[in-house]
Amino acid sequence: MKYTEADLEITKRLTNLHNQWKQTLYDNGLPDEYLDLYVTDGIFPFFTNQKVKVLFIGKEALEIGGYDYSELLYQAYKKHRVGNKSLNSNKFHALMMYVTYGINHNHPRYIDLPCAETIADSFGTKDGISFSFMNISKFSNESGRWPADYDLINEFINKSKYKNENLFAKEISIINPDIIIGMNLCDLFENIGSFQNFKSYGTKDQVCLQELRTVYGVYPFIDSYHFSAPYKKWDEDYYSPIIEAFKALKNN
Repeated sequence: MKYTEADLEITKRLTNLHNQWKQTLYDNGLPDEYLDLYVTDGIFPFFTNQKVKVLFIGKEALEIGGYDYSELLYQAYKKHRVGNKSLNSNKFHALMMYVTYGINHNHPRYIDLPCAETIADSFGTKDGISFSFMNISKFSNESGRWPADYDLINEFINKSKYKNENLFAKEISIINPDIIIGMNLCDLFENIGSFQNFKSYGTKDQVCLQELRTVYGVYPFIDSYHFSAPYKKWDEDYYSPIIEAFKALKNN
């Protein structure tokens, strides 16, 4: 991956944060074997070049313990394959491509979007889109099952307490996004900050636009269904209501 100088400033700060985080987990009594599950995350190349800098926040990684999320997924995107699925058919990752592309390209209709694999060809370059990604839990779920491991997530959260500093909020502040898109995470965000000014969008109120307030700043936040949720429609339940909420945000 080729980062810009501005990107590198962020990645250096994130590297220091992840080192601080791992030391905090150790100091708080986490067994050594848990640290092997730690997955670093952050930005993809050319993130700082984006017209609108998007941060996606998920719950946990799956079966990639010890790896860097950005490096691993960048390679997967370029190969058009994530795990055992093509990028076009991988709902979680394809939707992140579509939403970021739409936000940064004047909000085309879903039907007019390039396919995810076409977007991926220029992803992370000066001519393409880029985004950032962080998981609430840095521990990879190695169970082989899709449902979130809340025992593991809560263990990570409980062992992440560092003096008077909120490491979750600190990561967001380092990335410094223009918009945050969460995936049905409000129950976990009491560990990061507080929300206010709620407004729903979509034909069935599928997403909620709100403000996330942390000790470091205030961020526009769109909460959505989890991008892998079954039976949810790619356009009606995700893309169109997210774009509608973003347009309303920009018009205010």
